[in-house]
Amino acid sequence: MFIIGPLLVALFVAFASPRVAVGFAAASGFVGVFLFLRSRALREWKIAPRSRATLLGPLAQPSFVALLMIVVCYALAFGLTELGVAAYAAESGRPALAGVFLGLMSIGSALGGLAYGSGHWHAPLLLQFSRTLAIMGVGLLLLAAPWGLSGFAAFCVLGGVVMAPALIIQSMLVAKTAKPEHTTEAFTWSTSALLAGVGLGMALGGIAAEAWRSPAAFAAAAAAALLAAACAFWLSGR
Repeated sequence: MFIIGPLLVALFVAFASPRVAVGFAAASGFVGVFLFLRSRALREWKIAPRSRATLLGPLAQPSFVALLMIVVCYALAFGLTELGVAAYAAESGRPALAGVFLGLMSIGSALGGLAYGSGHWHAPLLLQFSRTLAIMGVGLLLLAAPWGLSGFAAFCVLGGVVMAPALIIQSMLVAKTAKPEHTTEAFTWSTSALLAGVGLGMALGGIAAEAWRSPAAFAAAAAAALLAAACAFWLSGR
């Protein structure tokens, strides 16, 4: 969504046109809906009965609201990073490399997701979340250093390693924190928080890159990820 998507857009724009990129996005969403509706997971889903209807739903749980704040915070890092990568490529005189760098991040993210999914982790989820976000913050901070193209590319792979695990842990935390009867609403809120954070991060990243160049965007992304890690650690203690 956040990494392979921009890479595909760059490829379509380079070899076809923006119109084709938008058409491919629409087709992907159309096909995805039918794949989702035919999925085994959806057929076997059990709807938990509500105890009583509430206007706020999962937002009535302080722990869930705190989790949403953490999601917004680390989603800011995603948006800031995307703009930082685009700004770095433009500053290097090779704007087309932005898609390549983001693609390298997606490789790191995929490897990290496979490693996390195949491992056996015993630490509490919030503590795992805190550690993952802290590693993300350090990795993004390294991108702010004055690397050459090859060095920056290598750190893009490393910077993406914990992105998929962070999303995985977030989903598990949403399912664990919200009451079963509020699962659908809880995931809707968490997705909204994630996308809102990414959008805001992109806006702030554009401002930071224009005013202080790409290292400022990466430094801000690192700060957002580290702040989210600190909040997750604090919440785990409670």
